[in-house]
Amino acid sequence: MNYAEGIYLGYRYYETAAVEGFIDYDQAVVYPFGYGLSYTDFAWEIAGSQARRR
Repeated sequence: MNYAEGIYLGYRYYETAAVEGFIDYDQAVVYPFGYGLSYTDFAWEIAGSQARRR
């Protein structure tokens, strides 16, 4: 199966359709591409630290 992405697929559809006047981009898009959403939660903690002397 070959996968090809065109200008009317995914987030590009909204950008192209807005430029061509088919939709109002600000009304149609809730989270623009690169908004920073993720399907994963990340957490970190400092487990310990130790100072070294030279």
